[in-house]
Amino acid sequence: MPGLKAPNIPDPSLIEDALKRALDESGFSGSDLIVVIPDDAVRITLIGTESFPSTESEQDAFIRWKLKKNVPFDVAEAKVDYMKLGENGVVDILALLSPATVTSQYQGVVDRLGLHPGVVTPSTLSALNLLNIDRLASDALFVKVNRVSVVTSILRNGTLRFYRKVVRPDSLEQAIYPTLMYYQDKLAETSNDGSASGFKEMTLCSEIDEYVRPATRKLGLAVRPLYSAGLEDIYKPALGALQQ
Repeated sequence: MPGLKAPNIPDPSLIEDALKRALDESGFSGSDLIVVIPDDAVRITLIGTESFPSTESEQDAFIRWKLKKNVPFDVAEAKVDYMKLGENGVVDILALLSPATVTSQYQGVVDRLGLHPGVVTPSTLSALNLLNIDRLASDALFVKVNRVSVVTSILRNGTLRFYRKVVRPDSLEQAIYPTLMYYQDKLAETSNDGSASGFKEMTLCSEIDEYVRPATRKLGLAVRPLYSAGLEDIYKPALGALQQ
């Protein structure tokens, strides 16, 4: 039951039993794990600022101050992480916040099995690491669908430039269309006749086919499925993960 308020895991024993069985079947014998949690348990946002503090403690305080009115929980008690995406007149920052009471539930499942949750990361950021940047256009649309929400992201030259999550939309096109409009209005290059370019395709992370097919036809977008190309891709979600 992912969300920004506890409890996310009403019966931890069910998750612990399932995880233990999976680890036993895989032959896992290590102690460190990366814990990938639902996007709905994290507030993910992009911040643009003219100046960003230089020290880690000041940066942490800045992120908490900047977002304290935009999250439904006390930022003083939250887990916070961030990454500077670029700097060109404005500093672009990817910020993540989650209540400590929420992340501790997911970490606790791993702890009670005698394992160490070294990194906690949202599922969309993990999935983005599976993208083959070389095969994408310079501007790319990434869509991730689950039973609770739809996340749309825009990447420019492999760097996240837009993130939007819609909880329980009536349709997939309803969730994607505002992102397409934002791109045309704010990010797309204009041609000589003044028209803005648009996306021809999207990379999709979803197993809900009956939800996806009608939307892609209506939006006129080709679909590039997201999948693991090989064994090495299994480890890619760990690369560049934001540590909690």
